[in-house]
Amino acid sequence: EDVGAKGLASLCLDRPKALNAANTEMCEAMREKVRGWGEDVGAKAILLKSSSERAFCSGGDVKALAVALREDPATTLPVVRMHGGGDEVSNTVLPWRIRRVAGTHC
Repeated sequence: EDVGAKGLASLCLDRPKALNAANTEMCEAMREKVRGWGEDVGAKAILLKSSSERAFCSGGDVKALAVALREDPATTLPVVRMHGGGDEVSNTVLPWRIRRVAGTHC
């Protein structure tokens, strides 16, 4: 989503069937979006919203991780990419001093 006139950027977590469990694709998309906003001097805050009425975000997508581990028991990439996603998003936000705000529904 775009940055509003008052500097509020909004991001909707939109995997309601999975209770917005963060998978690799979701984490990568969030990082890219936040990086873009970080370069936009107008972004002052990010409003995180949820498309699910049942959960804001249930955490990491353990089903996706289980599938990846069944395919390759030695893999660690999905764990690093999903689990590290939140920290990397936070680290992407911090240099631009963007404040984070949580909301409920999109």
